[in-house]
Amino acid sequence: MEPSPTFVTPVSELRVDLIAEARNHARLYNAKHAWSHLDDEALLKAAGLLRQDSGTGEWSVTPAGTLLFGPNSAISALFPNLRTLIVRRDRPDGKRIEIRTPLNVLETFSTLMNVISDSFPALGTPEPRNHASPETRASGSLSGLRDRAFELVLGFLIKKRDYFHATPATFKLDVEHFAVEFMPTSENTSEQYEVSLIADLTSFWDTLYPEAAAGLESAQASTTMQAYFGVKPVILHGKMVKFLALRPHALSLISRERFAEKAEKPVTSVQVAPPKLAWNEKAAASRNETAKIDWNAPKPMQVSRTARILDFCSTPRNREEIQQHLGMNNRDHFRREVLNPLIEKGRLRQTIPDKPNSPKQRYVTVSD
Repeated sequence: MEPSPTFVTPVSELRVDLIAEARNHARLYNAKHAWSHLDDEALLKAAGLLRQDSGTGEWSVTPAGTLLFGPNSAISALFPNLRTLIVRRDRPDGKRIEIRTPLNVLETFSTLMNVISDSFPALGTPEPRNHASPETRASGSLSGLRDRAFELVLGFLIKKRDYFHATPATFKLDVEHFAVEFMPTSENTSEQYEVSLIADLTSFWDTLYPEAAAGLESAQASTTMQAYFGVKPVILHGKMVKFLALRPHALSLISRERFAEKAEKPVTSVQVAPPKLAWNEKAAASRNETAKIDWNAPKPMQVSRTARILDFCSTPRNREEIQQHLGMNNRDHFRREVLNPLIEKGRLRQTIPDKPNSPKQRYVTVSD
């Protein structure tokens, strides 16, 4: 379905909380990042997400700007078919859980990373990328080895996806595998609207994550992928693009040969040399130089979790609904670290305050 050419997102509707998070994330990734000290309007212009009408001189938000920083209502108006799902079947009980992510691209990333953090081990020692040595970068010994791998995967989706197709993009997790499936944009499309959208999204993602600029099939990306997943992931190109990777802990559960059989013979596969994991003295020295950074601080792109909860709970929700919305499995962790603090701070209220453990308990956002 074609996007509505008459709908334009007003600049005033853009979410300033997400713009602030993008700025903070850029600063964390690189203290000297070009966006780190820009105000909101300057950042949007620098990212090419605001365009000026040559006739009226007025600035308007591009479709990519709407996808990145717009509210769900504006995104729905431009992309009525857009859906992104996370499907999990990795629980001990084998129960299938389907999580429908927010429409906003940055919130989709936050939701996915919450699920990934809950399901995948972090590898490496915390170390800021802008201070890392070239050898450490190439080796994949950064803290962000897991995060970098999934930044690349999500970037691959963002740059290749058909945003107007009715088929949802789907992240699938089971006990052994992680997979992404989506309908790709036609490389031969003549629709300037779609070409501009992908170009703008690609430019934004590559500026925010420079290491992703070379693409998922580059040698550098392949080294990161194999260093994290243990065997090279495969990318199957066809009507539906599929990225298939083995979950790190599954190496003891499934053989490389069986993994290759499951993947089938790919049209294009990620080709990599054996990773050179540099847990060496130079990498250790680099880590020591940057030990003063607080790596226990919240990840900038996940700070919006509170905003997402408050928006979701504008209608009363039960605990399980909120957990599924966030992609969080551990009930005790969710209560202790997420739900109770919001209640104590007066951001959420219980609909049955005199019976906090009632099975009919719901939580609703407290209006300012």
